[in-house]
Amino acid sequence: MANNKPYWVSTNPIKTIAEFYNKNEAKNKGSLLKVYFDAFSIGKVRFSFAECDANMKRLSNQKTDFYLDIDKALVLAEDITRNKLTKDILEEQKKNPKYTNPVRDFPSGVNAEKAKERGIRKDGKPECVRLKISASILKDCDVCIMYESGPGKMVENGLIAPDYSFGKAEKTIRIGARWEEVRAMALQIKVQWQAYTTSCAVMDAIAHEKFVRQQQKGNNKNAG
Repeated sequence: MANNKPYWVSTNPIKTIAEFYNKNEAKNKGSLLKVYFDAFSIGKVRFSFAECDANMKRLSNQKTDFYLDIDKALVLAEDITRNKLTKDILEEQKKNPKYTNPVRDFPSGVNAEKAKERGIRKDGKPECVRLKISASILKDCDVCIMYESGPGKMVENGLIAPDYSFGKAEKTIRIGARWEEVRAMALQIKVQWQAYTTSCAVMDAIAHEKFVRQQQKGNNKNAG
């Protein structure tokens, strides 16, 4: 029997750019990362991290988002597809095979006033938030994408720098991924952003054409 449903009814819409899952059944814990394009309208890509149990059920109050500016996301995607990120990680691994420093570090945060208003912090400090990328220590993964947050301090360039106790963030969520998964994410970021900007241009053109027709209709009515 033929499927007479409209395309948008019979087809599941794409909701995420990429999804990554890690789990440790022995410890009954896991973590996940979903990358969304729903913040394109404000010029950002949303990285949504969460801690889970081994069945990938999210633990309460363990979900957090990082919004990466689209220009930085596109540069990152280009570095990934051109293997620049791969080279940077391999070079870092040569320096210290056991523990490698991040090769990408994207700072963000919430100033002290807003952090207090939103109930994020009670110590009067800004909230420092960072998205980092490094080599993964997991056996079956190549890349680690990490979210971290904790107390911060304002610095001269207007950014919020870490002010962690003993150099350790209050919250850290790590996700390991294989190279092919990271490259697929990079391609999707570029493809989805191109589709979004194209659709915006089309909608603008339609809106302009409608405005011109209405203006012409009004002028003809006045002339008559």
